[in-house]
Amino acid sequence: MTATAGGDGASDRSHWPVRRITLQEEGDPAVARRAKSSAGGAHLRMTDRQPHAGVPADDVLGPLCEAFADYPVMRYVLGAEGDYRERLRTLVGFFLTARVVRKDPILATYDGDEVSGVAICTLPGLPGPPDLDEAREWTWARLGSDARARYDQWIHIWGPLNAAEPNFHVNMLGVPPRYQGRGLGRTLLERVHAMSREHPDSRGVSLTTESAGNVPFYERLGYRIVGHGRIGPGLESWGFFRPD
Repeated sequence: MTATAGGDGASDRSHWPVRRITLQEEGDPAVARRAKSSAGGAHLRMTDRQPHAGVPADDVLGPLCEAFADYPVMRYVLGAEGDYRERLRTLVGFFLTARVVRKDPILATYDGDEVSGVAICTLPGLPGPPDLDEAREWTWARLGSDARARYDQWIHIWGPLNAAEPNFHVNMLGVPPRYQGRGLGRTLLERVHAMSREHPDSRGVSLTTESAGNVPFYERLGYRIVGHGRIGPGLESWGFFRPD
């Protein structure tokens, strides 16, 4: 998952500036064949048509909430208080809006007009703008002090797991269950690497996961473990890095 600094709630913003990764027929035949067999005819060649197009907030927030509804860190941070689904939207909106305020990348794959996968990233070397502090306080005022304490504990463990080299950090990589198994996560990560290679200061891509089942997936994609920590009973975090 890897979520970091936040912003204000999604309800305050009607559109997100999303870099659209379109699916089309031209390109690598092997990619097209794999897409046809696994995605019902949708192709996985990536282009940047409508870069940073204004996309309705729910079109991005909804799929991320679907993807992370049962993610260990979300359950841990949000706890059992209140309406979990609504609290999840607040927390994920917090992460999304931070990327918008910082002008970090938000990438999305599409199935027709529907968002089928999302990656949000932090660029290397850019400090958070001052207005993030106010937005952060707004978010935790809604989620409560207990949730904030659990989040701070997670960040305390998570922080040292990041790679030392300047890098693009994938804060969240989410594919809703109905779109999983189509290679969309890999597609999004390869786009992040392409952007990293074009950035003058970046040396690769980092991410973390709190799901043990994701560890072999990232290792198969060429990422190496650079850190590991235990957040609480039954909850661990792994940090990964893959150089460009």
